[in-house]
Amino acid sequence: MFEAYADLDDGEGFTLVNDHDPKPLYHQFDAEGGPEFRWEYRKRDPGEFRVLIGKAETDDDDPTVSEDPNAPF
Repeated sequence: MFEAYADLDDGEGFTLVNDHDPKPLYHQFDAEGGPEFRWEYRKRDPGEFRVLIGKAETDDDDPTVSEDPNAPF
């Protein structure tokens, strides 16, 4: 999973589907993913959790998160 994350370009992501809350994975990504790391729960139901994991869009001059409300990150 960390290799898939490393292969992402800025502004890209993937959805993790799990049968339990992957909160420990969040903490590992948070520690290792860098400032562009993003984590967004899409579904939190017993037996099914969906999390969008990705990298924020960055500009070489301004490494902030995109202000576009339609952008995933």
